[in-house]
Amino acid sequence: MLVVLLLLLYPVMSSIFYSFTNKNLIKPAYSFVGFENYAKILTDPVFWAAFWTNIKWTAASLLGQLLVGFTGAWHSTASAMRQGSTAHASLYPGLFPPSF
Repeated sequence: MLVVLLLLLYPVMSSIFYSFTNKNLIKPAYSFVGFENYAKILTDPVFWAAFWTNIKWTAASLLGQLLVGFTGAWHSTASAMRQGSTAHASLYPGLFPPSF
């Protein structure tokens, strides 16, 4: 349990620490810059364009999954009432993964 906790906490804590520095993968030396990285990214128009694109794709994916899921559930219920079988409709959720 302790090993799992350390394997989880180390990457999270090191990511938080390095977010307050100017460390990159090319130069091993780095210095503390505080909230400069956050101020830079929050005033970057490219970041906000990417952020809103991500929000739109997430919302569209979620709505699509809900539509397919509820349609499949409705079809499953209607099919069960007519035929007494729902085996084919139970496969619908697997046809449309979240990354579709």
